[in-house]
Amino acid sequence: MVSIRDVAKHAGVSPATVSRVVNGLVGYSDETRERVETAVQSLSYETDHLARALKTRQTSVIGLLAPMVSDDLASQVMQCVEKEAQERGYAVMLGRTGAKSAYIAGYLRTLRTYRAAGVILISAVITPETRQLLGPRVPIISVAISDKSGSPSVAINDEQAAYVPA
Repeated sequence: MVSIRDVAKHAGVSPATVSRVVNGLVGYSDETRERVETAVQSLSYETDHLARALKTRQTSVIGLLAPMVSDDLASQVMQCVEKEAQERGYAVMLGRTGAKSAYIAGYLRTLRTYRAAGVILISAVITPETRQLLGPRVPIISVAISDKSGSPSVAINDEQAAYVPA
C-alpha cells in the first residue's frame, strides 16, 4: 500500500503538505496542489482510514439506528443519510433495533467502541442512559420524534401540520 510519505517524496513536499492537499485544507500553492494530485494519481494513493482513525481517535462511520427498515419514513431517512454520508466520505452502519431498548443499547456500545463520528436515531428519544452508553464525545441526533429533553432532534410539528392544506 502506498503511504502518504511515498506521495510526499514523489511530489517533493512534506507529508503534512500532502495531508493538507488530500483533506482540502489551505496552506499551499496551486503548483504544489497540482504536484501532489499528480503524485496521488500516479501512485494510486488511497487514504488510510485506519491510520486517520488512530490519529483522530474517530472513524468515518455514522451509526443509523431504526426500529424498522421497511417503514416508509425510516427508508427515506436512510436513503438520504447514506447519500449525504457517502458524498462526504463517511460509511453508514445500519442497525435495526425493533422496539427493544436492549438492542439500542447494544448498538450504542458497539458504535462507541468503533469511535463512530456520530449517531442518528430514527423514532427514538435520546435519554440520559443513551447519552451515557454512547459517551460524551459522539454527536447524536433523534429524527422523526419530538425530543423534549433538549437533545438535538428533527421532527414534524404534527399539530401544525394538521392545519396545512393538502
